Amino acid sequence: MTNSKTVCRLIGWTCTTLGALGIAYGQLGSYLRFSDLESYTYLVFGLISIWAARRRQRTAVAVLFTVGMACFLWAALALAAPTNAWAPYFGEQQPLDVLIREMIALWGGGTALREILDWRRQQTSSAS
Repeated sequence: MTNSKTVCRLIGWTCTTLGALGIAYGQLGSYLRFSDLESYTYLVFGLISIWAARRRQRTAVAVLFTVGMACFLWAALALAAPTNAWAPYFGEQQPLDVLIREMIALWGGGTALREILDWRRQQTSSAS
């Protein structure tokens, strides 16, 4: 069973790496192309997640849930809207971009929800 701080740290380093690659190179082969806004968004998500992994458990869970939902909505925009509609804001969405964001959303959001449910279960069992 993984700890929410560990997941927060892993998501943070993943996002920070993607943001740094986007800022430094603008693309990763022909698989990923980063716009400036996309690169800085990844970098901010990564730095906030790394910061939260060093704080209290509830801070890590809150950041995991927030970053997870933000990545889920970002990936849903790429799937729901035509690629050209969002290209001026977030760049052309590649399938690997959407897959990475969905992985971050499921992993971060799922871990946060599991931690919340475990905490609630612990609170109800100790109150009995």
